[in-house]
Amino acid sequence: MNAATGVVLRISAKLAKKIHLDYEQALPPSPNPFLDWSADLFTANRAQYILITHSASLYSVVTYRKGVTGGTRLFGGTIATMRDVMKADGFANVFEDVIAPHFYPAALATRENRSVIGSMNDFIFQARFLQARHEMSPYDMSTFFNRTPMSYIDYRTPREELAAMVRDYLTGG
Repeated sequence: MNAATGVVLRISAKLAKKIHLDYEQALPPSPNPFLDWSADLFTANRAQYILITHSASLYSVVTYRKGVTGGTRLFGGTIATMRDVMKADGFANVFEDVIAPHFYPAALATRENRSVIGSMNDFIFQARFLQARHEMSPYDMSTFFNRTPMSYIDYRTPREELAAMVRDYLTGG
């Protein structure tokens, strides 16, 4: 699949193995910065989750892994969760106008950006801590992550970074 035709979803080897996806392609960043995302699998408090993180802003959504047994369910669950979280955060227009129309076909690729991988690992560590102390829904974890300052984006929050990207996109900057 050509990266220009849809979302680039960079998935970890652990997630690919768990849901039986076979790919090994490295793709350049999507020409549309809103369409480049990474995904990883993690366990917290005996439940499996999938963390989906926007490569540029670190804006993240978390969903349960239960029931995700292949690419079709991964994409369906991802798009539904992304829609709900982004709508609640005030990014409904970005989701509906920029991301959703280009979600299919999604191009699967390997994760390569070590800074994004490291930031996702930080989120996973936080999720495990939060789940050990407080039972949080995937939605609440998503909200927490998107309001957490991250060094990769100069200690801004992923929500602030995505909002800045949207402003630049709308103003042609």
